[in-house]
Amino acid sequence: MTQESTKKPLSESPTTSLSPVAQALTQLPVTPLAPDTAPEEKSFADSVEELRSALIPEILEEHPGLTRQALEKDLEQWKAKAASAAGTDLASEVQQAGDLPVLVKRLDGQDGKALLALMDQLKNKLGSAIVLLGGELDGKVVLVAGVTKDLTSRVKAGDLIRNTAAAVGGKGGGRPDMAQGGGADPAALDAALAEALGWLQQQ
Repeated sequence: MTQESTKKPLSESPTTSLSPVAQALTQLPVTPLAPDTAPEEKSFADSVEELRSALIPEILEEHPGLTRQALEKDLEQWKAKAASAAGTDLASEVQQAGDLPVLVKRLDGQDGKALLALMDQLKNKLGSAIVLLGGELDGKVVLVAGVTKDLTSRVKAGDLIRNTAAAVGGKGGGRPDMAQGGGADPAALDAALAEALGWLQQQ
């Protein structure tokens, strides 16, 4: 069944009290995953990118008073909320690197602002941990790292980011407790994150 046959025009939607982006998100079709498909392969990021490419023109047509800039801003807010909501599940993926609690995770489709918000949430939730998040966005690598204050004497977030960013053809830096960076080689990201985990095990 096509997307056009499963959703109502925005003007007929019962969710008209929501923002146009929120309305459109509620109307995106949900496709059941095949038995061998991992749930994380259909992420919120997939939905918001679908919204940007396919539904924003329709929203602009039905809401002539809106601008693409306003809709893009609304969309970015939804992406940040999606990343933040993922924190509860991600917190269970902490592992030990030697005696250090660490969380190293790839999350594609999120910008630096969304990943920083998620990193802060994870640090607050975990209490004591080193968090490294990386992903691909628009053909580039986005990286953020956070270290809770009790562990900054062992690991500096800036050092972690500089090492990881170098492995993906980029650079970065920041404070002992928070840093961010990027790179130009998304194909090297998985190996870079694995290398970062190995580096943490030696600290």
